[in-house]
Amino acid sequence: MKVNEKFSFKGFDTDPRKRLTLAPTAVVMTQGDVTGAQNITAPKPSQVAIYSYHDQVTMTNGTDGERAAILVDFGREIHGCARIHLWGVRAASGAYTKLLVRFGESVSEALAPVETTSATNDHANRDFIMNAGSWSANETNESGFRYVYLELLDYNSSVQLRAIEGIFIYRDIDYRGEFECDDEKINRIYDTSAYTVHLNMQKYLWDGIKRDRLVWIGDMNTEVRTILAVFGENEVVPRSLDLVRDVTPPDEWMNGISSYSIWWIICHYDWYMGTGNFDYLTTQRQYLLALTERLISFVDENGSEILPGGRFIDWPNNDNPTAIHAGLQGLLKIGLLRASHLL
Repeated sequence: MKVNEKFSFKGFDTDPRKRLTLAPTAVVMTQGDVTGAQNITAPKPSQVAIYSYHDQVTMTNGTDGERAAILVDFGREIHGCARIHLWGVRAASGAYTKLLVRFGESVSEALAPVETTSATNDHANRDFIMNAGSWSANETNESGFRYVYLELLDYNSSVQLRAIEGIFIYRDIDYRGEFECDDEKINRIYDTSAYTVHLNMQKYLWDGIKRDRLVWIGDMNTEVRTILAVFGENEVVPRSLDLVRDVTPPDEWMNGISSYSIWWIICHYDWYMGTGNFDYLTTQRQYLLALTERLISFVDENGSEILPGGRFIDWPNNDNPTAIHAGLQGLLKIGLLRASHLL
């Protein structure tokens, strides 16, 4: 008998992702009173135990002055969280102390407080304070990062830091499509692009792992094409297309933007042409019919689009009504042609 049967858990979703524990590849810098920093890069069991440690990192603050801190590098950008293991805490405030945790894709971002940079705490925290006690494993929220900065905030305090782990959270899938040419820069661009889309393939297909973390249907189209080319058919695409469909009545626009409802049709066309999954396509029939009829209603007698509200193509032309109309005119024609093919 499985645990959910034994205890009658009524779950509604499962997590298809894998967790991989990473040790830092390097210590970038320390400040203040930090000893044993070199020990932080050694892989260790992900469990604090009660015995005498000889390989911890000790961070100590006196009564004033520079606070102890360490900045570690995980070698490349990942999606996931950080797990901070503490063995001992000596705090003037009692049984726990305050740690500042800050993520960064670069060293400069990891060292920049959130109020001094455009990389905010919107969508996912990148700069926050954590209360931590002895013999504890403290896991952060998920975000995108390469570097983790840890600072002991309380004066008259010290911590014995066992480990800073990066928990890489990802879909364990094969890279089936490949590209290689004689220009190494182009090869790196391709690999980075494929890896970026892979990181965005979480429970749903996101626009970004750090900021946004949302299913934006318009932005999905390049990702759908990349997934077809690199990974092949993957359930994250239909799961995401269906999510936005289910939360958007046919008389409203997906993500509040008229062009994004058109992109939903184009995504389905590209997905069907790439996978040939007719059974999945047929589940879209009712919504596709209703959306197509609505879009047709916003073509005037001269064949010109008159889409209301949420008129958006992309940010560079967002203040140019003529360009927006031209973009929507072309996109609407493509969308209706794609809809006619699917129907």
